[in-house]
Amino acid sequence: MSKFHMTGHNDGDDDSVSRSSVFMAEYPVILPDLNDMDITSFDFPYLDELLSYAHARWLQQCSGLEWISALDTAVFTPMGTRVEPGQADEELQLLIKQVLESGKLQLSAPDSRCCAAALPVLSRHHGEIFAVLVFTSRAGGTLPEPELLETTALHFRSCFYQQFECQLLPTALKKRNSSDREAKLRSTMFQIARNMHDKIDVDAVLDEVFCSIENLFSNVRLTLFLSHDHRSSNPRVKQLLLRQGEDNICLRAFIKGALVASWNLDEENSGQAADRTVIEFGIPLRGKQGIYGVFLMELPVNYKYPEQEELDLITMLADTAGTAFENAKLLEQSNMLNHELRLINVLAQRLNRSLRLNDIFTFAVQELINVFSAEHCCIVQLNEEKNCFEVMGCTLEHGKGSMFPVNYGFSSILYTTGEPIILADYMERAPTISVFMEDTLSRSLMGVPLTINGKVKGAILLTHREPHYFSYENYKLLQMFTPHIGIAIMNASLHAQVKQLANTDMVTGLHNRRYLNAKIMDYQKKDVCGSLILLDIDHFKKINDTYGHLKGDSVLEHVSRVIRAAVRERDICARWGGEEIAVYMPAAGIQQAVQYAELIRTRVSAEIEPAVTVSCGIAAWSREDEDISIENLFNKADMALYRAKARGRNRVVTE
Repeated sequence: MSKFHMTGHNDGDDDSVSRSSVFMAEYPVILPDLNDMDITSFDFPYLDELLSYAHARWLQQCSGLEWISALDTAVFTPMGTRVEPGQADEELQLLIKQVLESGKLQLSAPDSRCCAAALPVLSRHHGEIFAVLVFTSRAGGTLPEPELLETTALHFRSCFYQQFECQLLPTALKKRNSSDREAKLRSTMFQIARNMHDKIDVDAVLDEVFCSIENLFSNVRLTLFLSHDHRSSNPRVKQLLLRQGEDNICLRAFIKGALVASWNLDEENSGQAADRTVIEFGIPLRGKQGIYGVFLMELPVNYKYPEQEELDLITMLADTAGTAFENAKLLEQSNMLNHELRLINVLAQRLNRSLRLNDIFTFAVQELINVFSAEHCCIVQLNEEKNCFEVMGCTLEHGKGSMFPVNYGFSSILYTTGEPIILADYMERAPTISVFMEDTLSRSLMGVPLTINGKVKGAILLTHREPHYFSYENYKLLQMFTPHIGIAIMNASLHAQVKQLANTDMVTGLHNRRYLNAKIMDYQKKDVCGSLILLDIDHFKKINDTYGHLKGDSVLEHVSRVIRAAVRERDICARWGGEEIAVYMPAAGIQQAVQYAELIRTRVSAEIEPAVTVSCGIAAWSREDEDISIENLFNKADMALYRAKARGRNRVVTE
């Protein structure tokens, strides 16, 4: 059993605390049984008042004993001083000194002027003298037997310890209640901490925090202001605006990193008494890596100000919540990173499945909409020939294929700076005018430059009608997505260029014979008719012999441009071989082909220098023919061309 050292005592007033109780409060006390408690020599200097109370109580209880009423009694401390007012003569002082030295009953000498007895009062467990009880007879009186005096001294000690226990009981109960309360709070904190750390979801952690604080402190209004862009369905979770004034309690708690208190008048009853105040506390949500937000706890009107241990508990609870929040956030970020890596891997695989530019732009738009839950997406590419931006992919059907200057809109900003942008609210702060934002009624925007081979060749824009919609995580993820889209576009563009080179004649810039054959086969499978024009430059060998082959190639190239400009956009022009050029006209009858052939013939003779002419042979096919094939079509056109040359050249002949 632990020992209790008392160095002071309480006076009669329940609300006043003496030096003894103040000193006792400095010790951790566990009091299962007050009878086991005792005083020590450290307490002796502070026992005067307690001895005085015990003496009075003892006399009151002994008022029925005549022999005590016939005697004068006094109590002395171990230092030899009298507790009650008054002084002891020399003989009595000597008698008390003998008691303190011997620890036994001492009687005055027979020749003394007075008849007196002094008895030691010993502590419960250690047998230390903490008081001396003195009996003095009045004139002519005698003292009772020593055994009776010793019994009376034991009665005095009982009265002292009764008074001692009565004085100690409030402190002991307070200590026990405090200890029980602390144990309960520790148990509650342990349970709350375990519940918080069991949650692996950020919103679940926040819900547990709100529930725990409201269970511990009823009738409080609690709001959490987060400094980062965590989106929560809980209406009590809001964004901490760092642009607020310095007098804002949440901002002060966030900057200081410690609990901040504030007293405000009740706004609903501001015209009433001035004491209707609302106490507010700003409690930072702290983790090991930083401060994530601030709890605003508002106490009801005229609510008692919390005690320090309650404030400490609130701070501990907020710190526990901060650690749990941070752990859940780190887990969420880890899961998000894994998810992002999987998305990037899937995106790269799907983008590389196709080498067609249109398919890549269409897929990229749809995938970006799905990943970021955006409402609209637009991908523009720089058209270097026309020095403008061309919309290659867009959620707005009317926007595809449209063009606009390189110095217009957000695409211009991305193209000029080469840096990504994120815009919280287009209506509040817009760095430029954007038709795309206005047509879609969007307010939030993310934009990244589309880089190919280290150069900005376009831009990707994602929008949403809700302000502050995109998070910083979305912003970073989009930047990771964009290079893969750029690589897919570059691969498809290179593939298209290689394919074009493989299907293009280097001298004329027209398609080659292999490409023409493949396209005619495709058209003969789906069309009902078609026509083929074979053209041959008359006396082309003479031009080469006269002017040289370089001039001959120039004439051949010039004739090819005239032919390309004279026919329809969908018609296929190809170099058939040597100075022969073929034009296939899908879904065109032979009469229509004759008209275009005549146009070509007249323009060539009028526009080419040195002057040249062309001979044309035309053949057609229809679904009703018995033999529908490329070979049959070319044979008939070739025969018509032969007849045109045989008839004098510079003419058009049909099959």
